[in-house]
Amino acid sequence: MPALREGLIEMLDLVGMREHDPNTGDDAHAALVRAVADGDADTAGTVLREELEETLALLRRPGTRTPYVPE
Repeated sequence: MPALREGLIEMLDLVGMREHDPNTGDDAHAALVRAVADGDADTAGTVLREELEETLALLRRPGTRTPYVPE
């Protein structure tokens, strides 16, 4: 999973999502890892859903390098 995480971090850097906060997503990632390790699917789902919603909001904000985000 470290390679996947690094790839995702690279993607966030490429689209400018970490410009406002270089630690974007770190807390959510740690919470997701804990939930999975604990076998808590409900919490893992909630954490992932919330993080994806926050990511989408960041992608849609003016000033990101992403020219288009399909809905």
